[in-house]
Amino acid sequence: MGKRLVLVGGAGAIGQAFARNAASEGDEVVIFDLEASLRQAGLLDDDHAFPVDVTRRDSIDEAVRKLSGRWDSVDGLVYLSGYSTVPPRLAVEVSDDEWNAIIDVNLTGAFRTITAVEPLLKAGEGRIVIVSSSMAFGPVKGFAPYIASKAGLIGLTRALALEFAPFVRVNAIAPSAMETPFLFGGTGLSEDDSKSDWFDATSFIDSIPMGRLAVTEDCVGAIDYLLSNKADFVTGQVIHINGGRQMR
Repeated sequence: MGKRLVLVGGAGAIGQAFARNAASEGDEVVIFDLEASLRQAGLLDDDHAFPVDVTRRDSIDEAVRKLSGRWDSVDGLVYLSGYSTVPPRLAVEVSDDEWNAIIDVNLTGAFRTITAVEPLLKAGEGRIVIVSSSMAFGPVKGFAPYIASKAGLIGLTRALALEFAPFVRVNAIAPSAMETPFLFGGTGLSEDDSKSDWFDATSFIDSIPMGRLAVTEDCVGAIDYLLSNKADFVTGQVIHINGGRQMR
């Protein structure tokens, strides 16, 4: 029998790539995401897609209630939800509302969702993977709220790994710039996302020893490992996926 997995923010590029891979391995996947994001991905009418707003506890609780009626346990949860201000702006130009919105989705949403699903995870194999960012370790100008939220996810990963052990393992991945619509301005927050040409891919690639941007499959492999039995003694850790741009 395959694993039962929940992908939060799973309608995006990484989530869809991971869901395809999981299905090929015999796993069953449920996707939590905004109704607009599910519609964009053609998943709104999918029986395995649940409209969820991670900024609302009641929305999460309702989805978990429905999920509990289908599954008595969950083997793994991947938190992918996140967005930023694009094009980048200096911190002094970011309003309180923008700051709060990014923190709410990227960091607090992870806290809300994971704590709501924890009883099901404890009943299953209990593996959590949180998607942070390489910018949490190597900041870039213009992304203060995003960087703060992604750095917060590292702290949350370690805190939950300690509190949930030994029944649930919690780890994170920290990918660098990736070839997805998000990088060029897509947020998944509306059905009419505008795109931006702020990102200079050529200059960025020049700083990467592996000579390319990350692709979704790079994340899929790391997430798959952390959810597998091969990582049974791995918790509270961060896997860096940046082609050697940052070495630690």
